[in-house]
Amino acid sequence: MLKQGSKTKHDCGPAAEKVGRAVALCADAVDEQSYTGREQIFTELDHILAHSDPGEIDSVLDDPVFVAMREDVHSVRADYEYQREYVLAKEIIKAHNRAPARAFRSAEWYSQATHFEMQALVPYKPKRMLFVGSGPFPISPLSYMAEDPAVAVTCLERSADASKHAIEVAKVFGLDRLNMITADALEVTDYDNFDCVMVGLVVGTSDTDKNRIVEHFLRWVPNSTLLTFRTAVGSGRVIYPSIEPSRFGDAPHTELSDPPHESFTMIMLDRSSPRS
Repeated sequence: MLKQGSKTKHDCGPAAEKVGRAVALCADAVDEQSYTGREQIFTELDHILAHSDPGEIDSVLDDPVFVAMREDVHSVRADYEYQREYVLAKEIIKAHNRAPARAFRSAEWYSQATHFEMQALVPYKPKRMLFVGSGPFPISPLSYMAEDPAVAVTCLERSADASKHAIEVAKVFGLDRLNMITADALEVTDYDNFDCVMVGLVVGTSDTDKNRIVEHFLRWVPNSTLLTFRTAVGSGRVIYPSIEPSRFGDAPHTELSDPPHESFTMIMLDRSSPRS
C-alpha cells in the first residue's frame, strides 16, 4: 500500500508537498517487493518528476532521507526496468507481433530517445555496434538495425534468461540477425571488432559500480572505437544513476544537450582525434 505524505519534514506549500510525495514514493519503491506494486509507485513518481522544475528536483536529491536511500532507489529502479521489459518480452513472444510493444507505457519516449541518439551517431557512421546491458527487450539495438540494415548490432547482456528473450523478440521484429553475448561486462576485454560501444543507463547502479564500469571501458575499448554512455540528467537523477564528468579524466567527451525525454542523455567519447 502506498504511504501518504513524506517521511521527512518540508516547508508547507504545493512545491514542498510535491517534493515530500516524491521522497515518500521513493521509500515506498524500496520497501515494495511486487512488480505490480512497483509499477503503481513508479507510474506516479515518474509523473511527479516529469512535472517538477529543477529546484524541486534538487530538493528531492538533497533530502536527507533520499540521500540515505539513493543507491537503493537506483537498484530497485533497475530491477523494476528489467521486470517490466521481461513482462513485455513475454507478451511480444506470446502474441508473435509488435502490438504489445506499441501499447507499452514508455513506448513513445523509447522511440524518441533512440531517434535522438541515432541522429547524434550519423557523423560517425557506425556499422559494428555493441550495446551493453540490453535486457530482455532490446529496443535500442532493434531500432538501430531497423534504421540501417547495414548495421550489425551485438548485445552484451549478463543474464542468460534476458539474452534468450531478446533473441526471441528480435525474431518477432524480423531482425533475427541480432547477435548476443552473454557475459558480465567487466569480464569482457576484447572490443576490437566494434566501431561503437554503447553502455546502457542502468549498467551499474552504485557510485562504486559506475566508477568500475567507466574505468573498464576506458581501459579496454580501443581509442579508434566511439565509446558512449547513457547517464541520468534532470529529473532522471532521482531514479537513475548518473556519471560525473570527472570520471572521464582527460578523455575528451561531449554530453548531448536537450534530450527529448529530459531524464537521460548520452555522453560520447571520441578519442580517435587529438584534443584541440
